[in-house]
Amino acid sequence: MPTISVVLAAHRGEKYIGEQLRSLFAQTRLPDEILIGDDSPDDATRRAIADVLPEKPASVQLEVTVNPQQLGHLKNFENLCAQAGGDFIFFCDQDDVWLPEKIATLSATLVNHPDKMLAFGDSIRADATMTKFYDRLFWVSENTEQEITAFNDGDAFSRIYPGQWWLSLHNVAIRREFRDVFLPTPDCFSYLDMWLGVISTFYETAHCVNLVLTRYRVHENNATTPVLWDSRRTALGRLLLLFRRVYEIMSRRAAGEYQQLYEQYTALRKRVTSAMIINLPDSVRQRNEARLDAAYEFYRRRMELIKQPRYRRLPEIWRLRNNYPRFVPARWRSMLRDLLG
Repeated sequence: MPTISVVLAAHRGEKYIGEQLRSLFAQTRLPDEILIGDDSPDDATRRAIADVLPEKPASVQLEVTVNPQQLGHLKNFENLCAQAGGDFIFFCDQDDVWLPEKIATLSATLVNHPDKMLAFGDSIRADATMTKFYDRLFWVSENTEQEITAFNDGDAFSRIYPGQWWLSLHNVAIRREFRDVFLPTPDCFSYLDMWLGVISTFYETAHCVNLVLTRYRVHENNATTPVLWDSRRTALGRLLLLFRRVYEIMSRRAAGEYQQLYEQYTALRKRVTSAMIINLPDSVRQRNEARLDAAYEFYRRRMELIKQPRYRRLPEIWRLRNNYPRFVPARWRSMLRDLLG
């Protein structure tokens, strides 16, 4: 039976970490080890961990490392992942609740799909008290059954690129050997799940499990900034969304965003061409390399485009028109942004 490591990056997690750990202790397939890296400036998180240690099953090893200096969310996870000894490594946030079958489900997925290096499930968003529940993350991203089937059937890379980030780190499990592929994370990626998403799908080695396995707590101190309501459901929400989109179109921030995306595509290109660590069928490798090269060129041209006066941009936008739906989530809005921003 494969051994299981859970890695948990903590920072001022004393409010919710006890509930998260209890959900790990209640798994139908218990982890073999839980590694916690504490980035907190005080010992409050460690005291909260100590409070629940009497509930820990005897077979589970739990180790807390106090980082001598704050690593940050991404580097904390990288450090823990490098130390993990399990055959399968699960990433865990400090403030969620795992459903009891999460480890068993994702472990079985990796066992049943030996060609896959990464498996991930879905979350349902909850309020801070875990008493009100909202949409699944897959629904928010509009990931349909048909899309998920195509993703799992070997066409995952083309679905990551339009900006619909399919996987969240707290839903991910990997094989230990996949560390050799994705570590270290390039500096241009702010979040580890974004990097895992593009590199695992380039190799077509990610598998999506269309089940809710995590209760994703949304509160004032999340590492990212999720919202609990769908802005399209109310008249006020639609109006606010309209203003936001107009602002995005007219803002001057595009140059920095395009530069970051260009750097990300460059980093991925460099990593996968420097060494083909995972063997791919020639047809799949050539298809994904071609898509990567096209994305690289698309963002290079967009960076050049927005340096031009607005009246000179339209011809280039027209020449790029077929690439917008391939590499951005909102074709017409992105074209307007390149014209007016």
